[in-house]
Amino acid sequence: MARRKDCREHTPKLIGAPVENAPPPTVAPPLAGSSARVETNRPKADFRLEETTEKPGLGSIPEAPKTTHKKASLGSIPRKAEKPENGMSKAGKLPVAKSRGNQESWTVAADAQTSFRIRLTESGFGVVLRWREPDGKRPERYCCYLSKSEWAKAKKGSLADFARLVAIKIEQRKTSGEADNSKLDGLLKRVRAFE
Repeated sequence: MARRKDCREHTPKLIGAPVENAPPPTVAPPLAGSSARVETNRPKADFRLEETTEKPGLGSIPEAPKTTHKKASLGSIPRKAEKPENGMSKAGKLPVAKSRGNQESWTVAADAQTSFRIRLTESGFGVVLRWREPDGKRPERYCCYLSKSEWAKAKKGSLADFARLVAIKIEQRKTSGEADNSKLDGLLKRVRAFE
């Protein structure tokens, strides 16, 4: 049986789609078995659709919708949304962020300078107020403990509700006489600023 020659070996490969009324290629075809590509000086094919195209038996074809693609740039990288100045999230819930570390804890950002830290301990959820002083120090002061149900309810409320709950707990500490009232008054003043 005679072996049939493959005509593709002798036919030059063209780049792009054929363009009407284009001159023939001016480059000689590649040698058989070669992987060389033939490139011509023909204009590139235009793949855009015209407004409407008439096809026999099909009627008119509407224009394809144009799409625009953004180039990836630094401006298209998603970023975290900035927190509102009053500490409220969009849904009115407490702005709580789970903190990293070995001990399970959460941070409630009250403003740019002040935050509440809530840490899970054996006796409940310990609440600590942390703020930045003008000299750059970040003191932390213990406020109170919250039960599991109080913390769950506080997470669903607003910053003002949370500050009110912490202020009530600090008032209870003042009446019990367990700490220096002058220090608790200063702490209470800072907490009540967010009510």
